[in-house]
This record gives sequence, structure tokens and C-alpha cells, in this order.
Amino acid sequence: MLGLKTVLLLRINEQPVIEGNYFLDKLFGAEVRFCTPDEYRNSRDDIMAGIAKEIDAKGRKCYIIPEGASNGLGSMGYYGAMEEICEQERESGINFEIVVVPVGSGGTYSGLCIANKALKLNKRVIGFAVCDDSPYFTNRIDKINHEAERIIGKDWDLSFSDIEINDKYVGIGYAISRPEELTFISEIASREALVLDPVYTGKAMYGLYNEIIEGRIAKGSTILFIHTGGLFGLFPKQNQFSFI
Repeated sequence: MLGLKTVLLLRINEQPVIEGNYFLDKLFGAEVRFCTPDEYRNSRDDIMAGIAKEIDAKGRKCYIIPEGASNGLGSMGYYGAMEEICEQERESGINFEIVVVPVGSGGTYSGLCIANKALKLNKRVIGFAVCDDSPYFTNRIDKINHEAERIIGKDWDLSFSDIEINDKYVGIGYAISRPEELTFISEIASREALVLDPVYTGKAMYGLYNEIIEGRIAKGSTILFIHTGGLFGLFPKQNQFSFI
């Protein structure tokens, strides 16, 4: 409608089946390009810059949106979300001690982390990684945090110590499910009518549950779990559930 052409860079190990989000990408007419997981981890910025240069050479102007819109500007969306959480806390009389969120690219966590520090909320903000590892995301989020500081023109004195990433529940890898994770998703759906997805919220909630069971998060803590969506991630996995 606006005349904008979309080019997506996706990481794959093999040619994907057209389903889930990939189906939606094709449905809406996006041009999809692929790279290997190693290329994506180590060179995606360079690859995307190369695609942008290619498009610019054809006389079009290209704007690069990073993975998950996870940059200094994008993180401000969840800064605003934390402000809204605080408003709802005041209205409801609830004070969340812990905020939990899945982490796949870092932007959502960054916004929450910045707001927690800038607004002096003193909450424990825990990110459950769904890929990569804690050192990777700690460095990435720190970079996003400082980029946000430059954009906004403020110094919130952010450091690595403000970032808490748990990578114990990545499992086999990004978007790859273990039987126990799928069983957990199924049980939560049947008992609580809460739909989790295998890629993001399922891994994070599974991690939160086990951290409580193992005593690393105190029972009785007031916890806000941020559900980031992901319903379409369920359907490619449907035949892996034990009840099918």
C-alpha cells in the first residue's frame, strides 16, 4: 500500500517448509533470502548492509531493521511498556518483584532493563535465552543499552551487572523442541488455558517453572511473565506433541 518492498534475511539449515511465519512472509509478498546459522551469528550485519547497498544501487532507498528491531531505537518500545506496567501496578496495588521475558534478539529485554534502571524500580528483570548463550546476549544487550543512551541523550549508568540472562533452557537450539518442553506446553494449555509457543514463551515459562522448583526463584515471589506472542510457532510442531 505504501510502496515499500520487504526483503527478509532468515537463518536456516535446510530449505524450510512453507508454513508458520514463513508462510505469512510469502503471503504478504516479502522477498526472502537465506543464510546459514553461522553466517547469521557472525556476519548478518554485513550481509544486510550488502543487500541494502544492492538495493540502493537500483535507485531505491533502503532502511535496515535489525533482527527483532533490536537496536537503541527499537528498545524504547519496551521502555514504554515498563512505564505502562508501573501504571497498572499503581492502579491494581500490585508490585512485581520479578519481570520475566524470553530473549531472542535482545531488544525487548534491553527496553525493560533500561526502564528498570532509569526509573529506579529495583526489580529483578530475568531474560530466558531461546538461542545463543548468556555472554552473547549480555554483550549484545549492553550494546543496545548504550546505543539507546546515545539516541535519547541520557546516561543511565548501565553496566553488565544490570543484565540477567539465563541460558540454561535453550535446550537443543533455536526453534528446536525437546519432548519435555512440548509436554510442559501441553500441560499448561490444558490446566491453565494459556497458550505458549515452542520457540519463545514455551522455553521461557519452562525455565521459570524449573527455577522456582529448584529454589533459585523464591516461591511466593510476585512475578510478571511477559507473553510475547508466537502462536504460529505451534503449528509446525503439531505432529511432535505426544497426544497427536
